[in-house]
Amino acid sequence: MVLFGLVLAPSLSLAYWEWTPQTKKWINPKLAVRETPEAQYAWADEYVAKKDYSVAIRKLEQLTEVFPASPYAAKARYRIGEIYQMAGEKEKAFKSYQKVIDNYPGSDLVTTAVSKQFVIGGQFANKRQSGWFSFLRSDPADLLTRTVTAAPYAVEAEKALYDLGNYHFRERHFQKAIDTFDRLVQDYPESQYGPAAELKAGEAGFKLYRKQKNNEDLLLNSSTRLAAFLARYPDNKDKDRAQRLYGQTRELLAEKVLEVAQFYEKNKNRKAAKVYFEKVVIEYPETEAARKAKGKIK
Repeated sequence: MVLFGLVLAPSLSLAYWEWTPQTKKWINPKLAVRETPEAQYAWADEYVAKKDYSVAIRKLEQLTEVFPASPYAAKARYRIGEIYQMAGEKEKAFKSYQKVIDNYPGSDLVTTAVSKQFVIGGQFANKRQSGWFSFLRSDPADLLTRTVTAAPYAVEAEKALYDLGNYHFRERHFQKAIDTFDRLVQDYPESQYGPAAELKAGEAGFKLYRKQKNNEDLLLNSSTRLAAFLARYPDNKDKDRAQRLYGQTRELLAEKVLEVAQFYEKNKNRKAAKVYFEKVVIEYPETEAARKAKGKIK
């Protein structure tokens, strides 16, 4: 039985191993390394053409290990990211591009790697963590944040921040959305995404107030942001939506002052009640609360 095992073992392995008379050893050709990084890279591409991605990645990994100082090392690491993308392994692709950024900061491929990361991060952020995306271990927010951190002056960084803010907004993380939009406006004052970010920050503040209705500061902050947006961008395509939101914040703020006036009225403090009724009319003249207050003053 032992003899049979010894005879059978090489026969089962002939598809993967070759006997080399020079070394008198069995060698797996898929584990071998070519003499130059160029040859090794080309060899890996042969497997890519065959869609044998696992072997292609192994060849490129070998290149980075055997020829770490070669310009082809960065190229190989980047190519690994591309292969993972072709195979649908987007999270692994993102991490491989990150290695290009971290390990080869002087490479011309860094900017392109950031661009690839931005695309992947955006795809993750634009899909909720459900359905066929539910298997992802990485938080889309983390992917986009790393894109900005890797190359803060790249064109993609602005869009990554905007997408990150929108992701937090959709996930109802309104304070994080506000912080992200504010960072975009502060760090990139000339960004094309600036106006949209300012409007979204005001809207996020309003929605945050809806969750914490006792926090009047949130409502006032939202109203101030929306007023600033309308003043700065009077011809913006979203001005109607901004005006509606601003109107809602004004109505709610006026209602709060009216409630104070009604409290004093109920407690027969007519002098204090009149002060607050007048305050509603003066500060929020266009609101329904002001119409009610005018009737009380008369």
